[in-house]
Amino acid sequence: MPILKRYDHSPFPMDVAVWSIAEEENWFLERLQLSETEAGHFVRLRGRHRLEWLASRWLVHELSGRAERAPIVKDEFGKPFLPGSSQQVSISHSHGLAAVAVGQCDFGLDIQQIVGKIKNLAPRFLSTAEAAQAAQAGAAHYLRALHIYWCIKEALYKAYGRRALDLRADLSVEPFDTTQTEGRAIGWIKKGAMVQAYQAYFEQVGTGHLLACVWRDT
Repeated sequence: MPILKRYDHSPFPMDVAVWSIAEEENWFLERLQLSETEAGHFVRLRGRHRLEWLASRWLVHELSGRAERAPIVKDEFGKPFLPGSSQQVSISHSHGLAAVAVGQCDFGLDIQQIVGKIKNLAPRFLSTAEAAQAAQAGAAHYLRALHIYWCIKEALYKAYGRRALDLRADLSVEPFDTTQTEGRAIGWIKKGAMVQAYQAYFEQVGTGHLLACVWRDT
């Protein structure tokens, strides 16, 4: 299936796209030509994760602009990158959608299916103030508001790229209009001596997913 949605450096300074997965595995495998390391990882995947993993790799290639696909490798912290390229990469997938970002700045991306069980996880990633802000969204918007916070914080985690972050203690999101289906916010990483603000953009994709991207102004 063609790209569901593409953002060409607007509203953020990197290329972002979302792919709605309708293809079979062989469609991707015939085009990707996986490296030995990638193939070894792929065979260990099960269920829907196999297609989501393949789709995200294909989408990175589509956005990279390269004539020949480069394998995606991971650094010591598990952050993906393209060898020999200055382009940064962020990857996410959830229940039939794959989302990627490719660009030169410091950024992160996350996409999640909107599900009710996030209510049980909220105390693990929301501060007291953030929980109160999410509650102000009202019953009609509360579930989406929780996913906005979750996705922004997951994107911040990926932008940091060195693990060892507590979503509740080290990551925060300034107050924003939690009733919106699309909007902006400011996210913070505060870890030891590091205090860094990130721009954040979020959007409900279709009726069932939430996408968030964060990037650092340079």
